[in-house]
Amino acid sequence: MDSLTTFNNFLSDTELDCDKGLLRINDIAKYSARETHFLTWGQQKIGSEAVFVQYTPQLGSCIPLIYFKLLEEPDPKSIAEAHKLAWNLGQAPLLMIVLPGEIRAYSAYVNPRIKKGTNKLDETAGLIEKIEFAQKWRVELAKFKREELLSGKFWELHKARFNPRTRVERTLLENLTEIRKLLLKNNKLSSPLVHRLLGRSIFIQYLQDRQDTNKKNVFPENYFEKYVPGATCFSDVLGDKKATYNLFKDLEEKFNGDLFPVLNNEERTVSDEDLKLLSDFLTGKAELRTRQLTLWPYYSFNAIPIEFISNLYESFFHLESDKNAMANENSRKNRAGTYYTPHKLVEFLLDEVLPWDGTNEEISILDPSCGSGIFLVESYRRLVARWRQRNQNAKPTAEDLKKILTKNLYGVDSNPEAIKVAAFSLYLTMCDYLEPRYIWNQVKFPKLNETNLLASDFFDFIKNVPFKQKKFDIIIGNPPWESKVSDSASKYLCSHSRTIGDDQIAQAFLWGAAELSDKNGEIVLLAPSKGLLFNASEPNKEFRKELFSSFEVKAIINFSALRRLLFPTAAGPASAIFYKPIPPNNEKKILYCCPKSSNSPEDSWRFIIESQDISYIPLKVAKENQYIWKAAMWGTPRDWELIQKLEKLPKLRDICDSRDWIHSEGFIVGNKKIQATWLTKKPYVTADVLTPFVVDESGLTKLEIDRFERPRTNKAKIYKGPHLLISQTPKKEKGFIAAMLRDEAVFTDSILGISAQAGEDADILGTICILVNSFVWTYYAMLTSRKWLIERDELQKDEFMSLPIPVSVFEGKIKTSYSDLKKFADSNNINILWDKIISLYGLTKDEVFLMKDALQYNLSYFYEKDRANLNQISSMSLLEYGHSFCNTLNNSFSKKNAFAINIISGDMPMILAHVILDKHKPTNQVTFENAPDKLIQSLRQLDKILLEKESSSVYIRRNVRIYHGNNIYLLKRNQDRFWSRSAAQRDADEVYAEIMTSWRDNF
Repeated sequence: MDSLTTFNNFLSDTELDCDKGLLRINDIAKYSARETHFLTWGQQKIGSEAVFVQYTPQLGSCIPLIYFKLLEEPDPKSIAEAHKLAWNLGQAPLLMIVLPGEIRAYSAYVNPRIKKGTNKLDETAGLIEKIEFAQKWRVELAKFKREELLSGKFWELHKARFNPRTRVERTLLENLTEIRKLLLKNNKLSSPLVHRLLGRSIFIQYLQDRQDTNKKNVFPENYFEKYVPGATCFSDVLGDKKATYNLFKDLEEKFNGDLFPVLNNEERTVSDEDLKLLSDFLTGKAELRTRQLTLWPYYSFNAIPIEFISNLYESFFHLESDKNAMANENSRKNRAGTYYTPHKLVEFLLDEVLPWDGTNEEISILDPSCGSGIFLVESYRRLVARWRQRNQNAKPTAEDLKKILTKNLYGVDSNPEAIKVAAFSLYLTMCDYLEPRYIWNQVKFPKLNETNLLASDFFDFIKNVPFKQKKFDIIIGNPPWESKVSDSASKYLCSHSRTIGDDQIAQAFLWGAAELSDKNGEIVLLAPSKGLLFNASEPNKEFRKELFSSFEVKAIINFSALRRLLFPTAAGPASAIFYKPIPPNNEKKILYCCPKSSNSPEDSWRFIIESQDISYIPLKVAKENQYIWKAAMWGTPRDWELIQKLEKLPKLRDICDSRDWIHSEGFIVGNKKIQATWLTKKPYVTADVLTPFVVDESGLTKLEIDRFERPRTNKAKIYKGPHLLISQTPKKEKGFIAAMLRDEAVFTDSILGISAQAGEDADILGTICILVNSFVWTYYAMLTSRKWLIERDELQKDEFMSLPIPVSVFEGKIKTSYSDLKKFADSNNINILWDKIISLYGLTKDEVFLMKDALQYNLSYFYEKDRANLNQISSMSLLEYGHSFCNTLNNSFSKKNAFAINIISGDMPMILAHVILDKHKPTNQVTFENAPDKLIQSLRQLDKILLEKESSSVYIRRNVRIYHGNNIYLLKRNQDRFWSRSAAQRDADEVYAEIMTSWRDNF
């Protein structure tokens, strides 16, 4: 049995060859541009013969899951090299080595390693499983079946093998950050000079690694010997400074362009020790802080995608100045990650405005804050793909590639070094399409600086665009997020009467981009979610209102729930806004999506947007209501109605003002500049010891410090009893915690204190204590707070003061004494207060369901690191779903027992609910049925189909409703959050709306 026979048997037994999904290099002519791209990369970089992709056939876009490489001999060197290249390529997470009678599965997320005691690559690095063709062949292959891969079960089973932290771009970033830090240590080399050294090194490594079918790289035979006798590679030359700089200057002259020019004083500044350190690093001799050797010898710059390299440099440009960076870099935990734009996110944004397929490459594209050029690199690839489609898949020449580059791609950045790296990234991308020897013999890079790439403040650029292109078809990028507006930006905003909030420069870019867009153009920019959607300050509200009134906003994708996945060290979450520079149509709605993690390795390569995470926001609501974006992120249309109902009630601020209650956060220790001995030795309450309703005041420790930054002298009464203390950080399972104290106690700024007079006011404050500890306040804050469940785990004081108070409490009609609160605390059962709270707020049964489900599912999702809501549903929950669905639908039509539901479930990814309309004879409202094997198989197949491709990196999982006669069939995922009582209400509301358009005559 040869490897091809083994391969075909494997495909047949795993069903990977059925329908579409398997792409073979021999059939490349029939595939789409995106598919061709992955096939070509796999073949050129790894030597693979096929790739299995996940995609939606009708849209022809895909994400690679498996690269297949066929070998006739189990040669350890060839296998280890294939795994090394697959890791460097950083695309498909799985590599399959196919041998005669044997399959070996490797994780392409696990980095290569050297065998102990040798200098050879270890062919077992990344090995998941070895399967031999024998009697157990089919049993062992079960886990690799199409269904297991596409449903996510395989990735979950082997989750530890697909850790994003060991992907090539993450390790390369760590390695380059380390060598940068080491080269800066002597304080002689500036950041720009270090970046040039590293850039030249990467370029030379690329030329050295790039090989043709004859194993010849870009350089002529024995090229390095002309600089150092006996030298065979770049690292050999680095031992001689004069030879090194002769090499640098020769390559600069050879390739022309803007490729890290050697400055006049550079050779004098760089020492022999610097070059030796660089040489040790490139050869793997230098140790990292972890005392591990650098992984540099395992990198193959022929295989590493250029966009990864662009991202690495992007991370450098936002570090502090050299001196401050050296002082703080160790403690900042890689602050560079804040500015790292993941390639998955870049692909997502471009998929919406510049898809791979098409023949029109005459598209002008501007990145107004291009950094190291990652958006331009990805745009370049797509324009080249379009050129090839228009030219019957011909290979572009250097002149063709130059024309596409110089005619269509433009970038602006205030950092001149970033512009150099952007040019470097585009040059490397250009080389990717050319044969190695052709590069050496034919390529002269075009000058991009000042012609296509400009070092300038964006707002100076707007005043006088120096490029030949004045208006652009696509404007796309990730503007800076600092709360700092340049003088040019300030003048622009003033002259155009534009508003921004909190000096957010990204918001200024949203205004400025529209000035440069063609009237039919499209703008796609990333911006901080907080200012764009959630910040409730007046300037931010005015900014949103003006923005939505000025332009046609097509969609907003809120990535806040994925903040830690996309930007691991970022301080704030991001949103993408898609808009056109034309007045809005007031009848249109804004598509609003809030993708969430699936807690799977799949999060590394795709977004999945569930149906309930998609909303359509009316333009008027978007302009006028500050809470809609948060409510739509975590709630349903019914939640939004309930929030609006609660919003009309008096606020905590109102009752405090009406009764002259003093309220403030506690002291801040900070710089300890102010002495306040009057706080010292007082009973001290921390958030950790705060318990619901009351605390054991006799057991409190004494405050020992006497110096503070803000002791709250002007509001010292907050420390006097009776007072209510509220923890501003909610607990995972309890929500907010508040307690009444009768006696004096001090506390920090993590606690909000409210002080009242003894007697009637204290008893009213006691009722407020109940409200704080209730599910109502937690629910309201969850759907309205601008930071909680977005970027921080606490409410700010003004948000607490905006929480709703029942009218009867505001009027002082409801009182709760300290002894009552103590009884509640002693009972240790918050549920005894539910009826009282429900009555105070006038909540309906359905509204209570909404609140309970929101707390159960959304808080669990947030605090359990995305592990919640992924469990299969219980029978009791399905029963509650069924009753809630039928009751909601029956009430909507004012019919009794008109609807019943039969729920069919089993060991399958989906549940089928059969809704029956029967107006004439009574029936059991909810019944259950076990799914037969044939139905289970059918629903498993249907689950694959329902993962609808929205773009190459975004999937929308659709739920299904089928109407047939008097029957309705609902199909949804077998997970908790899709079958809650509030989900039943939402489903019933949508069914009602659809029935009213088709079955109206039956009612």
